[in-house]
Amino acid sequence: MQILFDLFNTSITEVISCVGMEFMMFVVATVAYILLVGDGKGAMSLFKTSKSCCGAVQSPKLAFATSNAPTRKIKGQATAPGRGRDDVNAVVPVIRACARAKDLKGAQAAFDTLQASGAMLNAQVHNCLIEAYLQCEDLPGALKHFREVASAGTADVVTYNTVLKALLSLGQTSEAKKLLGEMAARGLPASRVTFHQLLNAEVTAGNQRGIWKVVDEMAAAGHAPDVITCSILAKCLKDGAHPWNVERVMNLIAELPGPVDEVLLSSMVEACMRTKRMDVLSKLLTQCKDEENSLKLTAPSYGSLIKAYAHVGDVERMWALWREMGQRDVKPTAVTLGCMIDALVRNGSVNDAWDLVNQLYTNEETRDLVNTIIYSTILKGFSWKQDIKRVFSIFEEMTERAIPCNVISYNTMIDACARCWAMDRVPQLLECMRKECVEPDLLTYSSLVKGYSLAGDVRRGFKVVEEMKSGGKLLPDEIMYNVLLDGCAKATLVDEALKLLQSMQDSGIAPSNHTLSILVKLLGRGKRVKEAFKMVEDLTGKYGLRPNIQVYTCLIQACLNNRQLDRAIAAHDKMVADSHCKPDERAYTALVRGCLQANGLDQALYALRYAYCLRADQPQGRQPVPGVESDLLVEVVARLRAGESKQHAAASQLVAELKEHRGIDVDTMTRSAKAAYGNAGRGPRGSAGTQQRSRRG
Repeated sequence: MQILFDLFNTSITEVISCVGMEFMMFVVATVAYILLVGDGKGAMSLFKTSKSCCGAVQSPKLAFATSNAPTRKIKGQATAPGRGRDDVNAVVPVIRACARAKDLKGAQAAFDTLQASGAMLNAQVHNCLIEAYLQCEDLPGALKHFREVASAGTADVVTYNTVLKALLSLGQTSEAKKLLGEMAARGLPASRVTFHQLLNAEVTAGNQRGIWKVVDEMAAAGHAPDVITCSILAKCLKDGAHPWNVERVMNLIAELPGPVDEVLLSSMVEACMRTKRMDVLSKLLTQCKDEENSLKLTAPSYGSLIKAYAHVGDVERMWALWREMGQRDVKPTAVTLGCMIDALVRNGSVNDAWDLVNQLYTNEETRDLVNTIIYSTILKGFSWKQDIKRVFSIFEEMTERAIPCNVISYNTMIDACARCWAMDRVPQLLECMRKECVEPDLLTYSSLVKGYSLAGDVRRGFKVVEEMKSGGKLLPDEIMYNVLLDGCAKATLVDEALKLLQSMQDSGIAPSNHTLSILVKLLGRGKRVKEAFKMVEDLTGKYGLRPNIQVYTCLIQACLNNRQLDRAIAAHDKMVADSHCKPDERAYTALVRGCLQANGLDQALYALRYAYCLRADQPQGRQPVPGVESDLLVEVVARLRAGESKQHAAASQLVAELKEHRGIDVDTMTRSAKAAYGNAGRGPRGSAGTQQRSRRG
């Protein structure tokens, strides 16, 4: 006990000694502080209140604050050697926080308080305030403050780059370039960031001449293109890009001092896909491999490359990349596998995709890569092939392997049932969805409606829509209404379709040209042609639609099917007069063939001359010339030659003009048709094949 007591006494003594020493050090420090930095007001200077943007803060540290940064006065800004860097360091985070919160007044108040405190303001705090103006979408305020800072000579390269970026984002390229000249005049050399901002703006605008001018100016300023420069340039390589541009970008990449990184590689992959220049991509990959410090491709990079070669259907190269991953011991990720499976499916190799999935699943190391998304892609492939047995085999395999189905999986299988006219298998899928608590979405209902409509059970489709509405969560969209309308058209349910159209409009969904095409076909089949024209007129006027070529073609076909040849020609004339509508071969083939079927040979000739732009009164410059199917042209000429003398003369003139203006030799086509079909069954109405199509029409 005595030993413990002695130890306790010793500890108490040591504690008291330490506390005493700490107290004496505090007293000495306080006295030294007052003597060295006091302001003549005694000890109270130690606790002097310093005002900042954060409010009144007891801050002895501010008394020691000094600033070595060069600063200048702005609008009577006071300078005080006793204040500086610590004040700025305290305020800058506050201004940035206010900017992120879109609190411009708070940011301005923080700046004003700092300025009023007499602290020396450097470029950093001004840059923060300018950035705050921009984040709060006050460009005039940012420019005003920038001008004040620039006039005072406080602006640095960062200041100019900040304003430059804002001007470029608003498309004010000319103003940004003036700013660049001002930088040079003030002795502030443009940085690489400055040039990259200008380059990106020119690329976005698609200004090829401006793009390469910036690159040249950048090089003249001593900034050689780097991987970021080349990544920006890759964005200018689009479909139809001039080969010279592609080659120059490739030359810049070849001259890079270091290896190509993954960002640049990804950018070039996208560029090669857009330009369909896989030869450029192959050249780039060779360059990456030939370099001393060659790029080590990661799994995401392999995924991008596989997507690129899938885009052009190069399945062999896709497999080569996949094998190369294994040879280089690059472990695939679920995303990489997804790219490969999707690439195979899109290129018609769904069986190979399924085999690959099973190989990976049997391997313990790669089993986790096989997920719901992978299986959904396989399901989509077999759905496209209309192989309903395989679709349900995959579904059973997913169940056995405990891989859950999501709404995408179920939608894919329902779509497969619709494509394969196997809607009797849908109830099984819906029951599984219910048990697994998978909520159907709009696509689920759309697939059901499409399936029942294709199967001829459009009334069942109406019930699906009513069931969806009763749930209160989803409402039909334009696609669903159009699917139902198309089903009504096939079943010639005119009244039901008109009610559905009214419901569609009452729901606030505007009909499209696709809707109009369906309605015109429906009314034409219902022998209500006049009503079809009125429908087009009313809906285009109400919703500001311009009928497209599909709508006009349906109007013409509706007239022809109802033996109203004059109205069909009138619809054609309105189509030709519409400068926004571009007639195509299908429209003219339907019109000319319909005229022949109605024995309207003169009308067929009238339409044919329009089809080949041989009339002096029709709009010129319409390229390419639509024309008609070749065997139909031969048939019209044969019918004209077999007609009266006036029609025979018209045929001769037509043949001559076609040869002179369009380079079409009808006589050669006629001989070729005879050689192909022979003379069996051929009479004045043309080839047997054309007669068969006419009867089917």
